[in-house]
Amino acid sequence: MNKAICTTLVLIGAGCMLAHSQQATTTINQLQMKSQLQTLRAASDPSGDVAMLGFPAGASASSASSLPAYSSSSAGAIYEIPVPQDRHRVFDRGFLLMNTAHLALAMLDVEMTQHCIGDHTCREANPLMPSSQAGMIGVSLGLFSYTTSASYYLKKHQSKIWWLGPTVGIGAHAVGLVSGIQHY
Repeated sequence: MNKAICTTLVLIGAGCMLAHSQQATTTINQLQMKSQLQTLRAASDPSGDVAMLGFPAGASASSASSLPAYSSSSAGAIYEIPVPQDRHRVFDRGFLLMNTAHLALAMLDVEMTQHCIGDHTCREANPLMPSSQAGMIGVSLGLFSYTTSASYYLKKHQSKIWWLGPTVGIGAHAVGLVSGIQHY
């Protein structure tokens, strides 16, 4: 009894695998035919033949009958391969200038603050910022990387506010730098 059940299950599994592989072959063949066509226009003409554009010269309506039916309309249909759109450039001069200025001001702000703290003429105004140099650099680089990645994402998706994050960072670090220069 067990041998009969096992044999039946193996045959069913083999049949399913064979059916699945035949479907995949048909699908690949259909995709190959679709990829070779640039334009397919099917329209009825008085002789009853199907006029097709995009086939090599000498192709007949009988070769078109092997294609899958795209439309049942007697008026015909036009299919075109989409043209890729122009890619929007993200790393342009403006993007690099804004983010480089943000990074440079962040590092200058940290160094000026550390010099001022070392001379005991000032203290860090941000209560969330660590007082050590390594801690300040780590937090500043973390905020810079987050701001830069958000700016990149926004610019890649053609948002008009991609510059907002670096500008806020530049402004905040410019204030810290000016304060450090005053207490130098």
